[in-house]
Amino acid sequence: MHQDAQPPLDVETGRVRGIYDAMAPRYDRMIAVAERLLFRDGRQWACAQATGRVLEVAVGTGRNLACYPADVDLTGVELSPSMLAQAQARAQALHRSSTCDSATPST
Repeated sequence: MHQDAQPPLDVETGRVRGIYDAMAPRYDRMIAVAERLLFRDGRQWACAQATGRVLEVAVGTGRNLACYPADVDLTGVELSPSMLAQAQARAQALHRSSTCDSATPST
């Protein structure tokens, strides 16, 4: 492979998926610090602006789910199965009818 060449997309996708799968168990704790210091109520504000049908790309662990208005028809997609499982559990715990699904097609 040439020095400046990019790895094949499926290789890079697998690498990134692995990083987020490994980070999933501690992601919420890690981001909470940065969120308090940098974003304050930005998550709540941004989600409160949503109306109608919403697609959240990279839904992660579903931290935004509680912030969306109840009447939003929300679909979240995620590359990492471990992050997605947490988002699905969070949606169920919040009694949201949100759809959270894999961002990669089944083979």
